[in-house]
Amino acid sequence: MGRILLVHGLIAGAVIAIVSFGGLALMAGDDGVAAGSQWLGYTVMVIALSVIYFAVKGYRDDQQGGVIRFRVALKLGLGISLVAGAVYVLGWEIYFQATGGDFVQEYAASYLAQMRADGAAVDAISAARERMAEFEELYAFLPARIAITRVEILPVGVLISLLSAALLRKP
Repeated sequence: MGRILLVHGLIAGAVIAIVSFGGLALMAGDDGVAAGSQWLGYTVMVIALSVIYFAVKGYRDDQQGGVIRFRVALKLGLGISLVAGAVYVLGWEIYFQATGGDFVQEYAASYLAQMRADGAAVDAISAARERMAEFEELYAFLPARIAITRVEILPVGVLISLLSAALLRKP
């Protein structure tokens, strides 16, 4: 099970990192980078983490004689998610450092520009600017940035692991 977990986790993590951060690089400078990058990122995560389903099915059929309990399937799925998440975090750190670490400033500028375009009140824009400044300060701290990046992928991996385990369990 360890080899399956590692191989599928590395594949999923690499796909997510390469496509997501490649897409971010292509969208750099676009006014809609904030919204566009979120949709791209989560769509890629769902597609890439779909390997969990196929890994659990393959493990069940090839190595378990067609039998797998929910807990074993969930454990395999979550393990793949953890490996993919580690690759994603590493990929983000490489991208973040390679681009000069100005992602938060670009994101904040895009977000505030969208607020102005939507006709938000001056007070709301000012409050958002303050929150973004606080976030920028937090994001400069490496352990916080790693935790934030890890939390981005975690819910997707847990959800796909739960769904795969529920659909593929055969006691």
